[in-house]
Amino acid sequence: DAVEFMQWLTVNDMARVPAGGAVYTSICNEAGGMIDDLLIYRLTEKCFRMAPTPSRFAIVHKWLESHAGDKRVTIINYGPRFAYISVQGPNSRALLSKLTDADLSPTALKYFRFVFDTVAGVPDVMISRTGYSGELGYELFYSAEYAEYMWDRLMEAGTDLGVKPCGLGSLATLRMEKKFPLYGLD
Repeated sequence: DAVEFMQWLTVNDMARVPAGGAVYTSICNEAGGMIDDLLIYRLTEKCFRMAPTPSRFAIVHKWLESHAGDKRVTIINYGPRFAYISVQGPNSRALLSKLTDADLSPTALKYFRFVFDTVAGVPDVMISRTGYSGELGYELFYSAEYAEYMWDRLMEAGTDLGVKPCGLGSLATLRMEKKFPLYGLD
């Protein structure tokens, strides 16, 4: 019942999201208040991966479990097992192309689509052409054991491209151009 559950859970039509696709959406409570804004990735016809706001992770997980009811769904918390990094900006494709053989061209990896490939020698990285900045960008999800290693490889590979680390404060302002809401502020 994964699709039915996701249809009830979110404010978007999850049935329209193809396997290999992503959607930016919200989960609301019974009164219509936002529990979280998040990206949801459709891995297969009946399998979804959610990427909630890190500070809301436990709340979203509890909400899912408490509302699954008698639906035939399995909810697994993989949060601690995965690392995540966002690579945003006009040079993001050039930077990642140095570290992966995945075809990141706009025709091969369209906006709000994802692929799994090796990045900087790290296997099974989910490369998602999404981003909260409103700019060309990618989000990478990979095994947490490679978190520091991936950071170092991205910073090294991006030296000649002007890569700079930035924090959530930057994204909180950049997302306004894209009209993405932010839980707790909007």
